[in-house]
Amino acid sequence: MNKIIILGLVCLAIIGSIIVVAKIPNNVEDGRVPAVVPVKVDVEDDHDYIAERVSRMTLDEKIGQMMIIGFENPFLDSHIKEMISKYHLGGVNLLGRNVVDKMQAAKLNTDLKSYNDSITDIPFMVATDQEGGSVSRYKFLKHLVPQTLLISTDKAYKEALERGEELSELGVAVNFSPVADYVTDKKSYLYARTFGTTTDGIVTLAKEMVRGYEDSGIRAVVKHFPGYGNISKDPHRNAAQFDDSDYYAKSLEPFRKLLENKEDGAVMTAHVIIPAIDSVPATLSSVLLKDILRKQWNYQGVIITDDLEMVSAGNKSVPDLAVEAIKAGNDMIISTFTTKFHPLIHQAIKKAVTEGEIDEKDIDASVERILKYKGFARN
Repeated sequence: MNKIIILGLVCLAIIGSIIVVAKIPNNVEDGRVPAVVPVKVDVEDDHDYIAERVSRMTLDEKIGQMMIIGFENPFLDSHIKEMISKYHLGGVNLLGRNVVDKMQAAKLNTDLKSYNDSITDIPFMVATDQEGGSVSRYKFLKHLVPQTLLISTDKAYKEALERGEELSELGVAVNFSPVADYVTDKKSYLYARTFGTTTDGIVTLAKEMVRGYEDSGIRAVVKHFPGYGNISKDPHRNAAQFDDSDYYAKSLEPFRKLLENKEDGAVMTAHVIIPAIDSVPATLSSVLLKDILRKQWNYQGVIITDDLEMVSAGNKSVPDLAVEAIKAGNDMIISTFTTKFHPLIHQAIKKAVTEGEIDEKDIDASVERILKYKGFARN
């Protein structure tokens, strides 16, 4: 009898050791075990989990998630605290005024996320424009090569990867880059920020930059749909329009190839009027955003406006433009410079929903896309 008991215990020990070994990940080398082993969650489960989370959110919380704003200081000031705690802000757009050096930038981004995390479980979006070249908010970083010099796929990928790693180290989550506008005139406003190549060349290089950013842990935002074209004046200070229908078709092509049937990711709109398509800027055009981008191209990612404080966005108040932008099909709106607009934007969108001008189901769909983009998923 004792022999049988001993034999049984030995068998149990062997089985137990097999189970322990089976739990060790295949990628463990030199006896090192990762602190956390990623668990792949079924996509449908993630979708249901996000939808369920959105269903428990108040209208105020949902509208807040659709807003990206700026603030004046290089520290967590009272305005940004109020926007996060009272208006459930989704994210910030950091400019040069918010950035001093590495230590300060990292602390600010940590403070923003910590303050948000003390209020909600939804990730906070720290975003910036770090295109390289003239549009670089973190000028003290190393990887600032402008897009016009990224003439090969290797260079495009490597620059985005290394730039993304620098940004990620500082706590930035989203970069408004790359620029996919098709611009042929070297004297135009946007040319120096583009790839300066053919439509196919733009697609190839932009894909590599997006891949580089994503591999570094940074979410990319392709911009500016459907393209500002060869406008000569700064759209921040002037209306933007181009009338050449043939050129418009070429301008649209890179975005189609980058966004068609894409289930995730983000794109930023342009405040450019294309009379052959619509009489309002693209940011406010349901023809471009709903009919072309969503229905024809089956794009399922997030749509983000360019800054609504730009003159080219239109001659309405910024809160009214925000309402029009949401109605046209945008998921997130940006208002960077003027802090007094930010509560008013939230209030205007809420009023439009409660009065039936905007369907709350559309708000829900936008917030689901935003949470997916932010990486909100079952732990």
